[in-house]
Amino acid sequence: MAAQRNKIFINTTFDVHILKAVVKKNWYWCVLVTSLFITLAFLYLRYTKPIYKSSILIQISDEDQGAEVLGFQGFQKDNTIAKELELLRSRMLFSKAIEKLPLKILSYAKGDILTELHYKQGGFYIQLIEVKNPVIYNVPIYLEYIKDEGVILNYTCEGKDYQIPYTEDTIHSDYFSIKMKVEDVINFEEECQSNQLYFQINKPEDIANLFYDGLSVEVIDYSAQTIEISYQGNNSILAYDIVTTLTDEFFNYDETVKKESNERILKFIDAQLDSLSKSLNESKNQIINYQRTEGVSDPTILSSALNEKIIELKEKERVIIDELRVLNKIDQKIQGNPESIEIYRLLPDLIGKSYSTTLGEQINELYTLAESREDLLYKVTTDNEVVKRVNKKIAIRKDNIREFISNLIKGENEQLKFVNSELSQIQGQFNYLPEKELELSKLINIKDLNEKYFSLFTEKQVMYSISNAGYTTNNKVLNPAINSSQSIFPKKAIVYGIALFFSFSISLSFLLLRYLTYNKINQLFDLQNLAPFNTHILGIIPKIKLPEKYSRLVVENSSRTAVSEYFRLLRTNLTFINKDAKTIAITSTVSGEGKTFVALNIGGVYALTGKRVILIDLDMRKPKVHLGLDKSNTIGMSNILAKHCTIEEAIQNTGMNNFDFIPAGPIPPNPAELIINPIFDEILENLKLKYDIIIIDNPPVGVVADGLQVMSKSDIPIYIFRAEYSKRVFIEKLEELSKLNDIKNLNVILNGVSLTKSSYYKNNYYTE
Repeated sequence: MAAQRNKIFINTTFDVHILKAVVKKNWYWCVLVTSLFITLAFLYLRYTKPIYKSSILIQISDEDQGAEVLGFQGFQKDNTIAKELELLRSRMLFSKAIEKLPLKILSYAKGDILTELHYKQGGFYIQLIEVKNPVIYNVPIYLEYIKDEGVILNYTCEGKDYQIPYTEDTIHSDYFSIKMKVEDVINFEEECQSNQLYFQINKPEDIANLFYDGLSVEVIDYSAQTIEISYQGNNSILAYDIVTTLTDEFFNYDETVKKESNERILKFIDAQLDSLSKSLNESKNQIINYQRTEGVSDPTILSSALNEKIIELKEKERVIIDELRVLNKIDQKIQGNPESIEIYRLLPDLIGKSYSTTLGEQINELYTLAESREDLLYKVTTDNEVVKRVNKKIAIRKDNIREFISNLIKGENEQLKFVNSELSQIQGQFNYLPEKELELSKLINIKDLNEKYFSLFTEKQVMYSISNAGYTTNNKVLNPAINSSQSIFPKKAIVYGIALFFSFSISLSFLLLRYLTYNKINQLFDLQNLAPFNTHILGIIPKIKLPEKYSRLVVENSSRTAVSEYFRLLRTNLTFINKDAKTIAITSTVSGEGKTFVALNIGGVYALTGKRVILIDLDMRKPKVHLGLDKSNTIGMSNILAKHCTIEEAIQNTGMNNFDFIPAGPIPPNPAELIINPIFDEILENLKLKYDIIIIDNPPVGVVADGLQVMSKSDIPIYIFRAEYSKRVFIEKLEELSKLNDIKNLNVILNGVSLTKSSYYKNNYYTE
């Protein structure tokens, strides 16, 4: 049965009554979990440093009015904001902004857990006058308020303790000089008493690094050139001051740097113009003096004429060479015995040549003769006289053509030699121009170059001057910074929301787990749904609350309590089951389900009707009947079954008319053997002669099997369950008993049922 009690039961269906029972029994756990998470959230908010954020939205815009008036692109114009973005993020600009804030001395308030930065807070102000020894940097200097003495400055430096009294004048020490002013004395005294106040002098180079990590610069819109500058820190006033100071420093720095850059460019242009003006004047004077002294004209005219002549001769040379190429080609073809088609292909090469007409006629005649020979060879052999005459004519024509070509080649070569000679002469003249004319050309080139650069720098000077005069930065603050006392972290609503979410989730999971594993019989309908079909549900017994520890006889003749009425109803139901019943055996699965309580009071309601009733306590391992009746247990069933006494010696009266009982007696070493002894049957038969009703309080059958035989011999076997105590797996034991052939008409009672306020009977609850 121990394994049965530890068996896990899972509810697979939804039951509102079970849900109500689970909520009723476990709601305080949900409240406890919720209280725990709310407490944790409160402690988290209480002891977590808040983070404040201050942000400012700016727009980057440059205007060049001078460039717009003149209609040219301004030199200052830059449509990108990458430079401004990097400048805002730079430590250099951040350091410049931090230098303007009172951060050389930082004040703190140290509590039990947290240490807070006091920036423009706390009712006092400290100004650094001088640092005499750098070892004092980052050394905490504590402020202590002593009644009747005032404020004392305490610090430890280089292994020595120092105390300096506060004065309104400058406070001097061996390491520093400061001026301290207490603006709100009352607030300052209260702060000194509640927290440990101290300040420390920071190294100038460390201040920017101390606060830089909280800076954030982000582009909001590239096209609109808007940038958000934000700062997050544990002090809202400091965050506000940092973003506003950084923005002002950026505006000033941006305008100053750009104007300085333009001024440097203008100075450079002015210097270049002065130098070019002198060089230009000198080059002009040199040209004039050179022409006067040397009498040299402009060399460009002569150079141009020679160049044209060279080009003309080069073209003649090319034409002659091409004609010679064609003549050589024709001569090579004629030397052999060309066919008519090969001769015909020579004619296109003669087009455009000076000798095309004369030579072309001769080649045409040769072509005609070659064609005639080819026609004859189709009819006659080469030995034919006509063919021989044609061959002779062809040979004569070829000789004439070759001689003509030879003469043409000689003429062309002579002409080529003349052209080359003239070309060499002219190139010599071009290459050896007089040195004076070359010198003059050099001077003119220098003058032209100086004029070109002078004009260029003059134009740039005018444009830069106008642009610089009309340039203004039009950077704007679109959304100014706000000093908000509302922290961005931690958010109270979010923290408490998370706490409630987790508490709700855990509580719901806990209730769901308790619902799924709910293994208690709660109400009568649970038994009706779970009990075997061949068992009878006699009814319920409501809970009552008694001051005594053990089960009591609570029914009385005149009692109109709920429990008395329910026991009377059970008596009526038992009459319907078996009106002639003499023995009623009562058992349960485990101890504590109220079988002794039910046995006592069923016996009581029968006794109230005038019937003679006796109750036998057979639970000899844990006897309780005598405890509920405040009687002795020195002699009982164990003595009778062991034949140590008679039945009459063990019978005691319960204190109610017609109602006797036999206690269990001293606990024997072998209760099971005593119960199955045939003597027990003799005892029952003997008692039936004297009593109308015999009620037997059996041991729990889920623990031991002693009472099974007694249950099978009784007229009405009753099985007790206790609401909100008995587990649903106990029904399995009930099913086992219902299947036994020896036990007939098994009946079930649900004890300790909670009556709702809507019930007819309103009474206190019973717990055994």
